[in-house]
Amino acid sequence: MSQLLCLSGEEARTIGEQQALDAEMLAHYEQGIERERLLRGGAGRLEYLRTRELLARYLPPAPVTVLDVGGGAGAYALPLAREGYSVHLIDPVGLHVD
Repeated sequence: MSQLLCLSGEEARTIGEQQALDAEMLAHYEQGIERERLLRGGAGRLEYLRTRELLARYLPPAPVTVLDVGGGAGAYALPLAREGYSVHLIDPVGLHVD
């Protein structure tokens, strides 16, 4: 049995806007600057340190398996792996997983 899905004008615009946003996000992440943003000084470094603090607080002790969804270039996955976690990283940006 097949179904026919019809979108209203507003729904079609929303989907179009989402695709444009996705393209903008992809273009940003394909520049390869996210890892450096997290590891150099300023707000990015504060974000990195706070996230690491939260991971240390809420993850169970290693060895356990962690799924890092949207893990980028591995800024969080690599330290976790060094600490004994089995980390599976997935990311939609090819540059991040090559």
